[in-house]
Amino acid sequence: MEVIRSSSLYLTEPVGGPDQDEFLNAVAELSTSQNPSRLFSRLQQIERELDRVPAPRWGSRSIDIDILAIESLIYRDAALIVPHVRLAERRFVLVPFAEIAAGFYVYGTRRRVAGLLRDTPDTHRVTWYAPASAIANEA
Repeated sequence: MEVIRSSSLYLTEPVGGPDQDEFLNAVAELSTSQNPSRLFSRLQQIERELDRVPAPRWGSRSIDIDILAIESLIYRDAALIVPHVRLAERRFVLVPFAEIAAGFYVYGTRRRVAGLLRDTPDTHRVTWYAPASAIANEA
């Protein structure tokens, strides 16, 4: 797995779930030869390595890594649906996604990321926080 590019970090208002603090969100484009199921398993392993613990649905968590879309693929199994089922309804995903790939065509929606962002019904606050490089330099 190789990171091709990543968005800035955004401070985002929680959507749904219990009362909680704001989140930091970003989107990264990856290159991988892994199939969707294997990639999903690897991302879950990374979450565990970063001490993610079970939490209520949409509750506060230390890390949450989702697969948003994979090229022209529409994929569904018991654990994973690609493109992500709520992609078009989440400004906290669409804003950083549009930063790195506004023209990306999301199969299954018949739309590009920029159009999904323009037309999303979500009005939750998404505020630029820092460039991805600022965090990478901290690590």
